[in-house]
Amino acid sequence: MKGEESEQKFEDYQQWMSDPNEARIYTESQHSGSIGPAITLARKETERLANVRSLLDVGGGSGGFSMTLAAQFPQMSCTVMDFENVCAVGEDFLAKADADVGGRVRFMPGNALTSQLPGGQDAILLSYLCGSVPADALPALFDRCYEALNPGGLLIVHDFMVENSLDGPKLTALWALQHMIFVPGGVGLTPGLVGGLMLEAGLSQVETAEHIPDMTKRVIGVKSG
Repeated sequence: MKGEESEQKFEDYQQWMSDPNEARIYTESQHSGSIGPAITLARKETERLANVRSLLDVGGGSGGFSMTLAAQFPQMSCTVMDFENVCAVGEDFLAKADADVGGRVRFMPGNALTSQLPGGQDAILLSYLCGSVPADALPALFDRCYEALNPGGLLIVHDFMVENSLDGPKLTALWALQHMIFVPGGVGLTPGLVGGLMLEAGLSQVETAEHIPDMTKRVIGVKSG
């Protein structure tokens, strides 16, 4: 709270997900919570997503977002990047998916902050990721996303965000506060912060919209060209 480093060490997500049992419990519990927001994204951004053929879902967990989007957009192929044990759980969900969807979604073990992002992407999705990494890692992450996008590609950030005025929503602010337990170097997100990072990375046409009312927002930027 004071911005001072404690001698007490906490496990970060990478350490946490290195335990297969913990990874399974966490990933399975998050899966159903991704379906509704993914359906909302497909409905609200139908026109733009209809042109996306390759989507990279960074920190995509169980693949709930990617599988839902692939089911809605038959031209779309998705790559889900997450920790190895998380990907193993995602593969179990994928095995139960429709065969057509299963053929267009693949898992790629990796670390969002250190692994190379595969290029040639029409869209990159960061859902519930930016609030789960240290604040000082975000600029480099956005730069790497920019490099991996095709000209005209979309960077889509979906996350818990308070208003730029910092006066709410209260539940979103409380979620960010408790999340400091897992991300001591994290930051409470606002649309202005996320949009500013996009602009600094070279993206343009940045737009913000409410996603889950009074909880999450989505910010979308475009790589020009």
